[in-house]
Amino acid sequence: MGFDPTVFSLDLNKAILILAGFPNHDDDGLLDWYYETLEEYSKKLNCGNDAALSELALEFYLRLQVKVIGFGAAGTITKSLLHETLPERQLV
Repeated sequence: MGFDPTVFSLDLNKAILILAGFPNHDDDGLLDWYYETLEEYSKKLNCGNDAALSELALEFYLRLQVKVIGFGAAGTITKSLLHETLPERQLV
């Protein structure tokens, strides 16, 4: 038995956005932002370092939460708000 995605559609992105608290998870601008952010963070992955992986996951989660706040309040988020909340840092 295998998994046939044509029978069952797994909208993992939708599930993540709903669980993160986005009221309108089908918004095209939000989905574009989500995929760009996901790609950005996937480039930082270091699967050989558990601590860095946990820190990166937390940083991604916090970025989602900052976006939820900005999305709910004004529909967008400013770079200054993001940088105040998540200062840039290198993960090893």
